[in-house]
Amino acid sequence: MIFYLIKRILIILPTLFFISLVTFFLLDILAGNIVENELSKVDWQQSPRSENLMEREINIVLEKYHFDKPLFYFSITTKSSPDTLYRVFPKEKRLFIKHLTKSFSDKDVAFDFLQSMERINDQQLLYGIYQTKNLDELENLILKSDLKSKGELYEKFTELKSSGQNYERLIPKFLWNGQENRFHNWISGILHGDLGRSISDGLLIKHRVFPALRISGLLGGISIFVLFLVSVPLGIWLAVKSNSLGRWVPQILYTIDAMPLFWLAELFILFFASNFLFQLFPSFGVGTGESIQFSHFVLPVLSLVISAMPVIVIQTMAAVEKQFKKQYVLALRSKGLENKKILNKHILRNALNPLITLFTSFLPATIAGVMIVEYVYSIPGTGLLLLDAIAKYDYPMILIIIVLIGLVKMLANLLADIGYRLADPRISFI
Repeated sequence: MIFYLIKRILIILPTLFFISLVTFFLLDILAGNIVENELSKVDWQQSPRSENLMEREINIVLEKYHFDKPLFYFSITTKSSPDTLYRVFPKEKRLFIKHLTKSFSDKDVAFDFLQSMERINDQQLLYGIYQTKNLDELENLILKSDLKSKGELYEKFTELKSSGQNYERLIPKFLWNGQENRFHNWISGILHGDLGRSISDGLLIKHRVFPALRISGLLGGISIFVLFLVSVPLGIWLAVKSNSLGRWVPQILYTIDAMPLFWLAELFILFFASNFLFQLFPSFGVGTGESIQFSHFVLPVLSLVISAMPVIVIQTMAAVEKQFKKQYVLALRSKGLENKKILNKHILRNALNPLITLFTSFLPATIAGVMIVEYVYSIPGTGLLLLDAIAKYDYPMILIIIVLIGLVKMLANLLADIGYRLADPRISFI
């Protein structure tokens, strides 16, 4: 048992690393859009603007979002592609350079053409060049422009056209970037307790995530405790009852299960937190100041419990009924044991395994439910923080919260294995 737990804990670390890596790569696209949005404030189509000033503004934005470094420890590209293409912004310019180096064999001539372009003071024309799709369109744009440097630019363009096809685009190239990359900076910061800063307000993420995590954990923990405290005994009771009560109560539960959680939450606000019927409980927040008032948790907990209760009750009832139909129960009855003793000593123990699975599967599901409830009741927990981060494209905050959710899921699976072992010592993990 101990050896297995150590092995599972060691497995959690690379799994968590993989989740972080995949999420980081996916959200990197979003981060690139944020950089583009920042650079869009620099009016590329207006003239005149100093080349040095433009370069300085780009470098400030790149350093702010750490885009002055490559994405990962290594990168695989083509032999024709520049090594520092990731530093080129805006996106139109990056795609234009990528197209040039991919299409023409003489990279020196291609870069001479680019340098001639960079000497253009008309930023509107430069932006138009970046938008061109083919050589004919580019040539017409250069010829129609009224520039003193048109002769030099057209001369470089002519040399570029005559340089021929570039077959180096077919040759792969492996680049080792070392520790100077964005992923290493992020993961090493986490290991040192630095979760980064929020893009939306510039505050340290840990100063926002941990207080929100405390509220969400409290709300989810209370909800799960009340849910199983009510649902499991009710399911056992319905399984034992063979009268009509055990038939029509599940029908009510199926009806409740069809109701969306957000609708139930709004319904409870309408009936118990407004002037419509009863104004018994607060309908938003968790209290005043830093203190948490548990009266604010009544309706959110009630919403989560009522929404999830039908599944737990019905699954518990089905697990107990299945045990009642097995041969060992008939044998115990033939020996004269009462149903109460058979239920307490044998049936409940054998019915625990599916209930443990149900319990651990509800931990991640509760996170999703908590997010909805926090939004409806304006509770400043992790769910509301994640929704706010998504709305504001705050990708560092999104990344941290997703990793935390993945960690909760893995710990839930570990908790399930421990529960299986405690419920039935015959289960072996080796």
